[in-house]
Amino acid sequence: MFLAYASQSGAAGFVDRSLYLPREWTNDPSRRAEAGVPQEVTFANKIELAKRMLHRAFAAGIPARWVAADSFYGRSHQFRKWLEEHGRPHVVGVPKTNAVRIGGRRKKIERLAERLPERACSLRFFRRQMPAIDAPGSG
Repeated sequence: MFLAYASQSGAAGFVDRSLYLPREWTNDPSRRAEAGVPQEVTFANKIELAKRMLHRAFAAGIPARWVAADSFYGRSHQFRKWLEEHGRPHVVGVPKTNAVRIGGRRKKIERLAERLPERACSLRFFRRQMPAIDAPGSG
């Protein structure tokens, strides 16, 4: 797993990385020894590893205004809640069948998306909201 940073000017780079080890590996002494996995390394799921990397980046003063993640992390209520508790704006992919709390009620994302005007999902809208999309070197 890795954590990367991209600035508004288009500069980007890797900030942190973490090796995900399945529980089968962390619970198998002979496999650990053969691979050279230190004893202090214990099982941590991918969500926990991501939170640890983000915590280190925030503690180091990385000037991230928001966090982006794919739907693996976005579908985790625990991960989204952790970001909210730490005051970190975020945009994460989520399956359309997920439900979110709005106005104290849970609503399916696909139902909410159906109500959005077509212009809400236009590239022009995103360019206005996130100028870094048009930054040199941003693709």
